[in-house]
Amino acid sequence: MTSTPMADPSESDRLACEDVVLRFTAHFDAFEHEEMERYFAPDALWARHDGDICGLNDLRERMARRPANAIVRHMMTNLRTTLLSPGHAVVESYVLVFRHQFP
Repeated sequence: MTSTPMADPSESDRLACEDVVLRFTAHFDAFEHEEMERYFAPDALWARHDGDICGLNDLRERMARRPANAIVRHMMTNLRTTLLSPGHAVVESYVLVFRHQFP
């Protein structure tokens, strides 16, 4: 992280941040790309194994290229929230991805 973390987030702040990540991912798995945008800030960064997604435009472009015949499910654990400023947090986690693409 490039910024200095604030004091430990309150339980409610931490849970709210983690809820955003979990809802975003659930909408991804359900192929609900427009709903994903509600949980992705215009300047958000999604660090992925196949390249980072930076901002809403990048998210839209990447989702437009997503194969319609692929099923994806994420299992997330060990979510860790760092509050950098009011309205800006980093949530890190471990992710196991199941993916199947039909012919």
